[in-house]
Amino acid sequence: MKSIQWLEQAKAKIINEEGDCSDYKLAQRVGLSRQNMSKHRNLKSDTLEDKPCILIAETLDIEPMIIISDQNLERARTESDINFWKNVAQKLKNAEECILC
Repeated sequence: MKSIQWLEQAKAKIINEEGDCSDYKLAQRVGLSRQNMSKHRNLKSDTLEDKPCILIAETLDIEPMIIISDQNLERARTESDINFWKNVAQKLKNAEECILC
């Protein structure tokens, strides 16, 4: 998933809980500068570093490795790296399903 999609999910949750959320407020909450937030908004930056991934996961109440592995998969260029991050994502999905059962 592109970084802006994760950011939009976090923003929607904040709006749902607090009533409003500007890009500036979201950037502060997830540890991004306004300039970096703008790069994600304008699709000039495709992926998030680990710290914002963790802070977004906390906002969404999900396991941080879900977002971290997703963003690493987005960055992966070699077949080996792509397969590695797909495998990590599948293991996380299986673990999450197990927790929910």
